[in-house]
Amino acid sequence: MQQGQGSAPDANVASPATEPESESSSQPEPEPGSVSEPIPAPVPVPAPAAATASAPAPPPAAQVDPDRVRLDLHGYYRVRFLELHNILEDGEDTGLFSDVDSARFFVQRLRLEPALTYGPNPQSPIGALRIQVDALDDVVFGDNSGLASVPLFAGDPSTVDRRSSDVPSILLKRAWLEVMLPLGLLRVGRMPSQWGMGLLTSDGNGFDDDFGDNVRGSTFDRILFATRPVAIGRVLTGREPGSFPLLLAVAYDLLVEIPLDDDSHRSPYGNWLAEGADDVRQWTFVAFYNDTAPNPLRVSDEIKAGVYFVNRKQPSTESNAFIGDAYVRLRWGMFFAEAEGLHIWGSTRAIPFPPPDPGELADQKDADIWGGVARAGVETPLFGVRLEAGYASGDAVREDEDFTGRPLHPDFNVGLLLYEEVLAEKTAQTWGTGARGFWSLGGVYDSYYLSLTGKVRPLPGLELIALALLAMPDQVDTVIESDDPLGVETDLAAKIDFARYFRFALEAGLLFPMDGLGTVGTGLPWTVQSRLAMAF
Repeated sequence: MQQGQGSAPDANVASPATEPESESSSQPEPEPGSVSEPIPAPVPVPAPAAATASAPAPPPAAQVDPDRVRLDLHGYYRVRFLELHNILEDGEDTGLFSDVDSARFFVQRLRLEPALTYGPNPQSPIGALRIQVDALDDVVFGDNSGLASVPLFAGDPSTVDRRSSDVPSILLKRAWLEVMLPLGLLRVGRMPSQWGMGLLTSDGNGFDDDFGDNVRGSTFDRILFATRPVAIGRVLTGREPGSFPLLLAVAYDLLVEIPLDDDSHRSPYGNWLAEGADDVRQWTFVAFYNDTAPNPLRVSDEIKAGVYFVNRKQPSTESNAFIGDAYVRLRWGMFFAEAEGLHIWGSTRAIPFPPPDPGELADQKDADIWGGVARAGVETPLFGVRLEAGYASGDAVREDEDFTGRPLHPDFNVGLLLYEEVLAEKTAQTWGTGARGFWSLGGVYDSYYLSLTGKVRPLPGLELIALALLAMPDQVDTVIESDDPLGVETDLAAKIDFARYFRFALEAGLLFPMDGLGTVGTGLPWTVQSRLAMAF
């Protein structure tokens, strides 16, 4: 979970091809050119057949100019309305809903994804420049930064997001190059990162959640190379490349170059460019089996399985952390099953709990963090049923030498209230702005959960969804107040796709908090939300 959720590594590299939207509550759509997409292997070019007098060669078929550069544009604009009640009380003005009985507001986002590509196959280009631009990203409707001295006379709206931060009206968020080399795919630049179900890293793309929206995508400055080793080996031995669906990838990420407490970067070539001990860098290695056609009689069947390994280091804080993650998905006929499990381990002196003396490193902490989600169910064009269980380990004592708690990625959305609003606000109020790394930001936090989801599609373009969720604590800490259950949540949603490009959603949720959650609002937390989007 990139985005300041602890010091353990969170950035992953490849994106297994996602399941159909109707089956997944939290898995983003694959990025163009991601490791999950087929990577062509070099194919021997046959010698042209000689023309004969009796059978003259037919004229060549029309071909797409391989040097032609194409401009494609995709993206969306969405507006979400939220009405929230009884989320939390007595926050001493440290959070959005502190001492507020209710909140009603609109948020918006415009995302543009232009791409310059060339090559004879637009779906698998030889080269590409891909860009992502976000405008008014999670910005709340209205003037919320006092642009008008008298609110009654307000006119021009501000660019303040729902966490009261001023954000740029337009942000070039991602830009990267892709080029197809003889042995595989090379990607270089600032790019999205997605792995498996998105428990650790999620690109934040698309409209694939049963409830809520993707808000925080994982972005890294990265050099990535991916290849199909079996196909390469076959070609090198003079055979056809075949279609064995094994992908291997390696990625190098530079996360931090400059020391945050050093002013030497004011020099054009200050020592922060030369020093390496304070840099934060990581290597990621991925192996992914992606068979989307195991059964020639059904195009929906698929078998996917993969592992990745991540190593993140910062010598100056004696940090050496690792991630091991395994992902598997099976779809056979109307039945499907999917699971991802992760373990983070290693040591670091970068976590300031307890606060160190000035100029000193923090005490050493040993990481032992676990998380995972498994789901299984039935999916047909008319209905779907899914049973899901998830877990994120907690940390009962933040000040000791063991670092065991970290939320799942905040874009892995589980319901509308318990994780997305109540625990997100409660962790922010508990840890305060000085320890943002311990905020859940809406991710599954220090708990086990069990959910049951049902869907029906009575008409084309209409989907009705119902969810029931039970959550139990893992560790009792300053946020989770007892070993009792956290609560039961029920959510409903109606989704309508119309006029080809437009998507509408109406969602509602009700939370029955229990003793493990402790004090929340003065009544039952509940919400009504809606979204209108144009995706193109």
